[in-house]
Amino acid sequence: MAIIAYRFKILSHNGIYLAFVIGIIISLTSGVGWLLILLSFVLAGFLSTRFGIEEKRRRKASEGNNGQRNIKNVFANGLAPLAIAILFWIHQNFFAGQAITRTAVSTAIGQNFYFTAYVGAVAAATSDTLASELGSLDRETRLITNLRKKVKPGSEGGISLIGELSTFIGGLLIGLIAFFLSGQKNILIIAPLAGVLGSHVDSLLGATLETRGVLSNEEVNIISTLFGSISALIMVFV
Repeated sequence: MAIIAYRFKILSHNGIYLAFVIGIIISLTSGVGWLLILLSFVLAGFLSTRFGIEEKRRRKASEGNNGQRNIKNVFANGLAPLAIAILFWIHQNFFAGQAITRTAVSTAIGQNFYFTAYVGAVAAATSDTLASELGSLDRETRLITNLRKKVKPGSEGGISLIGELSTFIGGLLIGLIAFFLSGQKNILIIAPLAGVLGSHVDSLLGATLETRGVLSNEEVNIISTLFGSISALIMVFV
């Protein structure tokens, strides 16, 4: 992941270092498949940021330098997936061998539990990023807490038609990749919904607590990815 990020200048130098560490840990704890899902988010985020970047600059809604993400972006969007991957490793190595969880069925349930949580977090990050980057190109943006109020494209808490479509597409993208890697059919429904929910939590917090200085953009991203993860798990058991 870090090599690709360096080659195509997807991340800043500091962002690459952190991405390398996160990638190594996820690969060692959960496998390359989990890493590929996170890498899909990184690539989707970069491409969506680069798309229409000149227009975004004109509107002062561009992210970073030529679409690069910095270390704060990497940390905020990678923390939840990283934590879930580590928890999965702990479960597999310290609890899966216990008598109560020794059966193949219970082991499969455990893997499905953490994998779904992981996909939900990445889907939320992807949906929010695509909504922000592509939605900022829409000519009409409204405040999520007051849909009658028009706001500047790229504003915190702003939503648009293009942005709303992008949230679903982002989640679906992650869902498709997760399905091809795992064969878990319900992930095709769970991932898009988790992505949409997580993205809208980000918008709500952005329009309220972030604009008031209570939360930073990175803290909002962490919360929204955690919400995407939790909502994905809820959908499994409902």
